[in-house]
Amino acid sequence: GEVPINKNTTPVVERILLHIGTEKTGTSSIQKFLSANREAFAQQGVVYPRFTGANGGSQWGFVAAALAEPWTTDIGVGLGIRNAADVCSYRAELVAAVDQEISQCLIANTLVISSEHIHSRLNSVPRVQALVNFLARWSERIEILVYLRRQDRVAVSHYSTKLKSGDPDPRVLPDTGESGLPYYYDYHRLYDTWASVVGEPAIRVRLFDRATLFAGDLIVDFCRQAALSRDGKLRPANVNLSLSAKGAALVREVNRQWPRFELSDRVAARDRLVAMLSRRNPGKFTPLTRGQAEAFYSHCLESNARLAARAFPQRSGPLFTEDFSDYPEALSEQHADVSDIAGQMIAVAKALPAAGNGVSSQLSEGMGRIGGLLARAVAGVQSKLF
Repeated sequence: GEVPINKNTTPVVERILLHIGTEKTGTSSIQKFLSANREAFAQQGVVYPRFTGANGGSQWGFVAAALAEPWTTDIGVGLGIRNAADVCSYRAELVAAVDQEISQCLIANTLVISSEHIHSRLNSVPRVQALVNFLARWSERIEILVYLRRQDRVAVSHYSTKLKSGDPDPRVLPDTGESGLPYYYDYHRLYDTWASVVGEPAIRVRLFDRATLFAGDLIVDFCRQAALSRDGKLRPANVNLSLSAKGAALVREVNRQWPRFELSDRVAARDRLVAMLSRRNPGKFTPLTRGQAEAFYSHCLESNARLAARAFPQRSGPLFTEDFSDYPEALSEQHADVSDIAGQMIAVAKALPAAGNGVSSQLSEGMGRIGGLLARAVAGVQSKLF
């Protein structure tokens, strides 16, 4: 399934900047920034491929290209990869598209790839090596940039993502029993995996914390670390905001009454409803107590200390600030009942026509009706606790 390299026709760049996440560290904002300024970057010799991540999201196509059997994963399924033959075709299409973009950039010197799914899906040395081998056709110099966030914060943020993805009752914290800390939260194992393939000097680790980001700004810090110019670049609004308590309750109830996995041609209608609820209910919802957050974080201390010794040898003290004061001592047991209003919104969404075929006005009207229901729902539960 490997795509052959033709030394005479394969375009090359001086370096590849590989932004691997991690998840829940503002990757969507970075990707939107790169997408919004794709043409401006190209004029400076920086190629941010369109073929994967064209809509401003994760360039997960590179993850699929590195996996041995991507059709067994949600990423592969999402890309229409159903078997080994599809993998070969997809890899060839990806290579041809990137080749073309590099060739069209007359002064191409840098290829930028950004995907938080690299962190979560390429979780072993063989998988990381497969990606590095795939990218080596364009450059032998691969630089890794990774942002890390305190693990309990990641778990809380990931909870909102799970809700938005359709889980009606997601777990907040992972199991840290006999198998120990999962790779997803084990930052030293993540670092060690990549170091064994590309070498430690090629890895730049940053902490997702305003106190340590350059100028307290993620985009400014990213450009500085990636050696990219910000001059004259657009700054899109922040994206992928977390849900408020009300938003979490409404989305959870929609997931319960209208399960995503049961859908086929109505997935888009359901996703539009969830997206609207998410946009209108941003905020901070904390599904953990202070004690729960501290207990989970304690499982991460050894890994964090080992990483700090390697990636931040001059740093004294813990890797992250250890203030847990914003967590509640206890979670409220009172919850507003949103089952009726969620059911009404679902009924409207189900009645909407599929997108396309000149039905945009009907969709707009229907989503407006859902917006009205939502406004009444918020007013009705404003004084109740979640």
